[in-house]
Amino acid sequence: MNDAFGHNDDGFTLVELLVALALIAILSVYCLESLRRLQDIRRIEASVTQNEERDAGRAFLRKMISGARVSSATSIAAAQPTSMRGDTQSLTIINTLDDRLVRGGLHELTFSFDKGSGNLNLVRASVGQDSLSTTGERLVIFKELADVSFRYFGKSTGANDRSWHAEWQSPWLPEAVKIELQFKNDIAGKPEPLLLPLMTAN
Repeated sequence: MNDAFGHNDDGFTLVELLVALALIAILSVYCLESLRRLQDIRRIEASVTQNEERDAGRAFLRKMISGARVSSATSIAAAQPTSMRGDTQSLTIINTLDDRLVRGGLHELTFSFDKGSGNLNLVRASVGQDSLSTTGERLVIFKELADVSFRYFGKSTGANDRSWHAEWQSPWLPEAVKIELQFKNDIAGKPEPLLLPLMTAN
């Protein structure tokens, strides 16, 4: 029923419904665009945080491995004077630790890749005058790794075999260590090489 001004008291007109639907559509577009931008911002923030964590992990590896020392202490595993030993999946060195982790003295640091968790872990043992004392403390250096590879450059036997090796068991240090890190969520899937020359290598 229409009143004196021509309004229909029984409901909305078709034009009013169309206008309402158009407004809802416009608001939906703005909301979806805002949501997409928010997701992009969160994705960028997560990527920046991830890159910062990886950079910090690489810096830690560079500092610890490049500064490896030769020690007269007897290794628990090797039962001989230790310097560095390792294979493609793990590496053990002698060095000091960052004061933020532990204070004082030399430590045997073992970096090992756990395929089950995808973590590159660090386990330390304190170096005494003639022995090592295992602490059992574990630190995660990297997470979500698909694979890790350690390689060692130098003369492993004292002969003229100055080349890259898959294992290192010599009483002296190699000239360099190369670590390849392959992360699970990397699109390219290519390992990230980290070449570390040793400061005290023979």
